[in-house]
Amino acid sequence: MGTLTQTPRVLLLDDDSSVVDALSGILASLGYKIVKNTDPFRAIEDLESNPKGIHLIITDHEMPGINGSELVKRLRTLKIQIPVMLITGTIERVKDTTLFAAVFEKPFQLDEFIEACQKIVESEIARLNPSKKSSADAKEFPGKTALNKLLK
Repeated sequence: MGTLTQTPRVLLLDDDSSVVDALSGILASLGYKIVKNTDPFRAIEDLESNPKGIHLIITDHEMPGINGSELVKRLRTLKIQIPVMLITGTIERVKDTTLFAAVFEKPFQLDEFIEACQKIVESEIARLNPSKKSSADAKEFPGKTALNKLLK
């Protein structure tokens, strides 16, 4: 895995606050800065007013008033290009998985989920900072050591 030059920020969006809290605890323990939200329309408003600084959005598919696919389409209409990872218990309702940087069906393997988060965030940071030093010269992402311990 590569390395990151800044602390990654992840927006967790799910109408079930227990899911947001659980994932938040896991990702925060690995060094991610977490922005929690249980209201998809509020999340869209917040991202529209200030999309900078978020490197990954992790969302559920089935939420009140909007699903994850509609959320991504709305963000793209607003020219917000942050990668979106989908976690869902209703994969059969997702018509177009290509909208998402990754798709995980609940329940999922935690190590695979964490690895996907790290790869997507590394790619997004590199996309946003093309003039930065190569990953070989960058400082190591603080969660990498914790991730390696978790996977052993």
